[in-house]
Amino acid sequence: MMAASAPTLTYFNDNKGRNELTRLIFAIGKVDYVNEEIGPVEYMRRRDAGELPYGQIPTLRLGDGTVLGQSCAIARYAARLASLYPEDMVHATRADAVVDSWRDQLDLFYDVIFERTIIGEIGRA
Repeated sequence: MMAASAPTLTYFNDNKGRNELTRLIFAIGKVDYVNEEIGPVEYMRRRDAGELPYGQIPTLRLGDGTVLGQSCAIARYAARLASLYPEDMVHATRADAVVDSWRDQLDLFYDVIFERTIIGEIGRA
């Protein structure tokens, strides 16, 4: 049974993308959490109601109601919660670099999938 204070990780119902790193951290750290999947209509409702930090998902809702945003910040929080985040500042910075590298690769992947290019972005400006 899951504890009442288990964090809730919210992402799109395809459940692939920017929430995956946090899901892996929770799995490796054996952290119980609620995996909430929402569709585009619910996402837009929450965004328009101001319920999403930065207007984006994933989010991590804590037991006290605090809602965290930004995938890399959530992953770092999850790593601390799972006791996987280094206390040593140099080791922590190296761990941060791995997370930032993951984010860079994910952004490149999305650029290919969604056919976004720097030239295309400038052309639409």
